Amino acid sequence: MPQELLGRPAYTGMTLHPDDKGGYAVWLPSDWFQFKLRRHHRGMLFSPYKSDINTSFLVEKRRLKV
Repeated sequence: MPQELLGRPAYTGMTLHPDDKGGYAVWLPSDWFQFKLRRHHRGMLFSPYKSDINTSFLVEKRRLKV
């Protein structure tokens, strides 16, 4: 790899994560990690870091009282 490209972001691909019960799907980078949500939460949580969810993407389906 050329010296000027070291340390720069690299494209790793995208993966589709469908939620059939929720009726939606999201595309996220292939190297992100998925975490389980606590009880009574319906959705998905992803982070680029295996041991830190402070930087993350959460998708959750909720019915609003409107």
